Amino acid sequence: MSGKETRYTLWYDEMDGSDFNLVGKKNANLGEMIKAGIRVSPGFSITIHANETFLIETGIKGKIEAYLKELGEVTMETTQKASKFSIDLIESAAVPGEIEDEILVSYHRLCEMANTKDLPVAVRSSGAISMPGQMETYLNIRGDRDLIDYVKKCWSSAYNVEAIMYRANKGTGFIFNIGIGIPKMVNSRVSGIIFTIN
Repeated sequence: MSGKETRYTLWYDEMDGSDFNLVGKKNANLGEMIKAGIRVSPGFSITIHANETFLIETGIKGKIEAYLKELGEVTMETTQKASKFSIDLIESAAVPGEIEDEILVSYHRLCEMANTKDLPVAVRSSGAISMPGQMETYLNIRGDRDLIDYVKKCWSSAYNVEAIMYRANKGTGFIFNIGIGIPKMVNSRVSGIIFTIN
């Protein structure tokens, strides 16, 4: 791997729609919007590679695989057990230093761009395949420690029971690495959502 593929963070303006396998569709589409001249809140992505490296270097991936072998038949009860086991492992683990450092360097740069200490940001899940509403987004996260804690919560949300069952129904594996978007929160007076024909 080289270039973007080995990085743990990528800025929105470094990406386009073809980078969905690196950062997830939500993030890649924001990069595409910027290239189209659409105003997007500044921010960066934590790559799918960062999530994968975290699971491997902490030993979590191996522990989950061993646990799944012991569980036997897939039922709602075993899915709930596997969900809790995975979430507890992820949220209690320390993020490897090189990943945490790159995330915080990017966050500090975003704080400098906004001229705001401990800038409020969102922590948004972004999968390489569409899984609407299956994983978590957290708002108004401020400061280094909370940011890292909520990144882990976002990663662990890929192992909510609903997300596991959704993937099982789609024939996707249990272990699922996701990207995360870290945009600056917008101080809006009015906000809304529009659904297009597309």
